[in-house]
Amino acid sequence: MASGTALDPHGSIEVISMWVAPAARGHGVGDELVNAVVEWAREQQASRLTLGVLEGNERAAAFYGRHGFIPVGTSAGPVTERRMARDLFTGFR
Repeated sequence: MASGTALDPHGSIEVISMWVAPAARGHGVGDELVNAVVEWAREQQASRLTLGVLEGNERAAAFYGRHGFIPVGTSAGPVTERRMARDLFTGFR
């Protein structure tokens, strides 16, 4: 399962959740979900995808890093998240 926000005025879409059932992990399901979200965001004319990874979740950060997301800061609030972003029209597939 993956979900995202509507396109914002700056041309960004945020991935607000992604989850793969434990039995399906390690079988490429997460990769397919990210690819589907990227294609959907491109169809929406988004120029950038953003997301947050809970501080300490290095496995998720590495996963998104393999998909072209780079760290862009941290969020303030009750839970600290590492903010990551991926430009969509730079040729990365």
